[in-house]
Amino acid sequence: MSLRVKLHLLIAALTLVLVATMVALFVDDTRRSVGEEITASSRIAQQLLSRLILVGAQDGLDDIAEYLRGLGRVRSNDIVLYDADGHVLYHSPEPTYKAGRSAPDGFARWVQPTPQTRSIEIGAAAAW
Repeated sequence: MSLRVKLHLLIAALTLVLVATMVALFVDDTRRSVGEEITASSRIAQQLLSRLILVGAQDGLDDIAEYLRGLGRVRSNDIVLYDADGHVLYHSPEPTYKAGRSAPDGFARWVQPTPQTRSIEIGAAAAW
């Protein structure tokens, strides 16, 4: 093998290492950004629901469900209101922002954080 071929192979290998490192950094940065956005919107939703429950607990679950219907979707949160028997009184609508557009499945699996479930008790009922 000539010196020229060896030099080209070395440069190609270094380029591949650089590209792989940049892709890994990009995916990690995107994963962190998505996680921060979801954490922030989850905190907002939790604060909203906690306050709603404090104010509306005496009004009953039907009034809370009606308020949630008017509220609609809260960013990336899937809000579900159950009665004491476990029946669904309210389920948040599907997202409409950029409907029909999504990231490729492989990329979404790389950057998507694990879903977290939170439950807020309303007497004998629960929401989230």
